[in-house]
Amino acid sequence: MRILVSRIFALAIGALLLVTTSHWNDCAWMRRGLFLVAVLLVGVGALGRMWCSSYIAGRKNAELVTVGPYSVCRNPLYFFSLLGAVGLGFATATFTIPALIALGFALKYPGTIRGEEEYLAKRHGEPFAKYTREVPRFWPRWSLLQEPEKYEMNPRTFRKHLGSVVWFIWALGLLPLLLEGVRYGQSQGWLKILTTLY
Repeated sequence: MRILVSRIFALAIGALLLVTTSHWNDCAWMRRGLFLVAVLLVGVGALGRMWCSSYIAGRKNAELVTVGPYSVCRNPLYFFSLLGAVGLGFATATFTIPALIALGFALKYPGTIRGEEEYLAKRHGEPFAKYTREVPRFWPRWSLLQEPEKYEMNPRTFRKHLGSVVWFIWALGLLPLLLEGVRYGQSQGWLKILTTLY
């Protein structure tokens, strides 16, 4: 259900982009600056998701992982996903789209996180309760970082998780091309501009 809602939200954002234009289209330095922010956030988000996946690949339902990214917050995959998604929003050369993405995340994911934590509390009992007392739910506290000298992972599961990282990078590469096509369609009158986004 979470993935379906995310896809519907992404389609709604895509539809919005078809009928709007960016206030910053004629300001090259602002467009470049926003794209730089996009590259930085998508890069951190993708690397962070890979880091998380290396720790939970093959372990997610079998044991409580509390080291690596899971030592700084209990939901680092969602944290890094938010960074990547907001980064993609900045690639639209607006502030409106990243704000809408952050708002959508704030409305949808707290309930998802609560549901997952209820499951983990039932599955792991007191060790999970102790973990919740010591590690923040979402915003990382980097001073808590604990990494083991060695860590065994399942390479097949890790490889499958990489697919959820690669799409951020593909989207960042494709989005400017798609937006250029939208701007062309708008300039030709094929697409109507209903409003300007900042």
